Amino acid sequence: MNPPANPRALIKAMRARGLTPVQQRMALILLAVNGPANAWTFVEHVQAHPEEEPMKTSPSMKKLVTQLCTQHGVDLAAPKAYLKLKLPGDAFMPLIIERLGRRRLCVAHYYVCDEYSGELAADPDVEILVTPQGDWVPIAVQMPAPFGYRCYAELDSDDQRIARWTYAGAHQGQGDLACFVNQWAKNLEAQGFLTRATVVAARPEPTAIEEATLVALPVPSLDWDLVIGQQLQLW
Repeated sequence: MNPPANPRALIKAMRARGLTPVQQRMALILLAVNGPANAWTFVEHVQAHPEEEPMKTSPSMKKLVTQLCTQHGVDLAAPKAYLKLKLPGDAFMPLIIERLGRRRLCVAHYYVCDEYSGELAADPDVEILVTPQGDWVPIAVQMPAPFGYRCYAELDSDDQRIARWTYAGAHQGQGDLACFVNQWAKNLEAQGFLTRATVVAARPEPTAIEEATLVALPVPSLDWDLVIGQQLQLW
């Protein structure tokens, strides 16, 4: 079938396929940011892999970020490693890669949601655990409303492995997030971050995300009032 081209049609198709509310919200984000084809790819993958186990990894994001850091001379293993890239024009938000801890890092887009105050909004900001085996496991995500912040797992005191799931069923949410991050990595490569991006900042010990250099970018055109109304019906 042709990918549904608007939120109403996509929600109807996802309901028919039995996707969870979290899966539906992730697909709606992809629809708003990357279009119907990418959203439908996510929906079909989730539908085709209902048996997937907890602790899902994101090899596509690992490969992309590793290539970007190597290409721009950033040692991702260094404490507080940081890389910010921007594509020509204002069509896409800058990409931020940052080391958060011994085995944690984040990959994020940010835009200025309030030009007066300079307040930033994540769209998205994904926290990833790098396991002792070298696998990348997404464990938390920040997205625009109505999704907000979701943390699926708590780490042990050494930040080396997952100690517990944050709620019943969080393993399913973590698997959905890993699927989303893999698709996002493919989108970033298709947008040209490997071939056309320029470095805004790359240094071993950044003090914070570079708010001053972030330019105001348009918020995705998804009608969130419509989405909220539809999601309330789902809840």
